Amino acid sequence: MDIALRRAVRRLEEEIAEQGFETAAAFQANGALLLKKSGQRAEVRFAREEAIRMLEAAVFTHNHPRNTSFSLADVDLAWRLLIGEIRVISP
Repeated sequence: MDIALRRAVRRLEEEIAEQGFETAAAFQANGALLLKKSGQRAEVRFAREEAIRMLEAAVFTHNHPRNTSFSLADVDLAWRLLIGEIRVISP
């Protein structure tokens, strides 16, 4: 993983780790932010246009306030959008 990408992902994850609601973000390989969106306690929903913006993202990361692992929806999103790496951070 590129150093700029690693730093961008780490900064975002530090920001969202303790939130009581989910926030998700997608990054390009160079660390540029493609999309950042907050949602509810247990989900973030994406409009079609937002999903298209994340197509082939290098990294998709988000938090799980309930301290859970990847959901089926997480894996499905990554598969459908050809995302290179998915990550989840919990408190």
